[in-house]
Amino acid sequence: YLMFFGLVVLVVGLSITLLRTPGAPGHRVTLFRLLGAGVTAAGVILTLSTGVTVIGVGETGVVHAFGRVDPTPVVSGLHLIRPWASVEKFRVREIQFPGAGVTEAMDALSKEQMAVDVEVAVRYQIRSEDVVELYQRIGDHAAGESAVLNAIRAGVRDGMARRAIGEIQFRDSIAADMARSVQEKLISREPTPIHIAYVTQLFLRKITPPGTVAQAINQKIAQEQQVQTEGFKVQVEEQKARQRVTEARGVADAQRI
Repeated sequence: YLMFFGLVVLVVGLSITLLRTPGAPGHRVTLFRLLGAGVTAAGVILTLSTGVTVIGVGETGVVHAFGRVDPTPVVSGLHLIRPWASVEKFRVREIQFPGAGVTEAMDALSKEQMAVDVEVAVRYQIRSEDVVELYQRIGDHAAGESAVLNAIRAGVRDGMARRAIGEIQFRDSIAADMARSVQEKLISREPTPIHIAYVTQLFLRKITPPGTVAQAINQKIAQEQQVQTEGFKVQVEEQKARQRVTEARGVADAQRI
């Protein structure tokens, strides 16, 4: 719209400048020409300004016009593009989802099909060299974020489904499984495989099993600790017995000598 308005102003300015008024006083002709030159200059500035685009730090732009996409993305800085073209901007910095320290809460199923509540946060990044292909396949940055969100939710659930409910204490291992599953979901395979984004880190904040399962797990952990304690006590008694045998042998040897 701005380009169209600039062209209109440009045409009006040229019309005023080239206007011929026979018999008009000289000062009036000069005034019209100055006015026409000013309007023409304003039209030129408005038209050219539509071709100036600023790509911010941590962004990469994709230029497209009339259904055609430029094969080379534009990087951060000031760029002069065709006035009739548009620019879609993609964030190529590392992005955290969800933002502002919030976690994504969702329900998932364990290997035994037991429901658990999971809270995660994911950091991911879009690569500059992929943005042109991503725009052609998926759409703008908002469409890419939607695809990442769907991949996170599906990948976290798939990663949890590979684990038994009794393994929820192994948080680091489960988080690694979830990160791999999310990364698999972030691949667009047609016509050739390309990553929509790359997972840089997945934080598994909380896994909450059903109340009865949590109680059973706590009892199991308590029993394992008790067994370890009893085993330690047995080791101590065995060590004391060996010490007493050694002392007895020493007394016997002394008496024999």
